[in-house]
Amino acid sequence: AGAALDTALCKGERQGLTPLMTAAKQTRPRSARVVEALLKAGADPHRRTGANRAGQTALDRAKKFRAKKNVHVLNAWLEANPKGDA
Repeated sequence: AGAALDTALCKGERQGLTPLMTAAKQTRPRSARVVEALLKAGADPHRRTGANRAGQTALDRAKKFRAKKNVHVLNAWLEANPKGDA
């Protein structure tokens, strides 16, 4: 189920941005709910931007854009679902 959620957005395909990465940078009041819904639906929080996947994760983007609630949601998710278990 998560594969479709990890498809790069048309607009950000050059950078390999996924819906989770795009939602993670948002600072709107309900953005944390969107991030959580994407995670629950199977989006991969470990995926990185860039052609060689050496770029930023959703958590990196949330920190960069100071989306504190999303940082909290992503940290909690990653702690509960270590790489390989998400």
